Amino acid sequence: MTFQSLASMGLPALTIHTVVANSGFLFKNMPDCMARRYGPVALGLSIVPFLPYIFDKPVEDAIEWATEKGEDIFRERKNKPKE
Repeated sequence: MTFQSLASMGLPALTIHTVVANSGFLFKNMPDCMARRYGPVALGLSIVPFLPYIFDKPVEDAIEWATEKGEDIFRERKNKPKE
């Protein structure tokens, strides 16, 4: 569930939003009104095929690292003698 939330929804949505929002300046002086309107959207959609390559492995590694650290902390507390 955490992986899906981050790698499949959260980070891609943030990335696409950032590309669309920040690419407006590239198209603001275009004489064609269709290019001004749909250019940023086209750029945002053009990065969609690359998103799994950008986010899947780093998010998987981060979740695995956090899970292992959590398990280590849990084991240390469980095996710690009570005073």
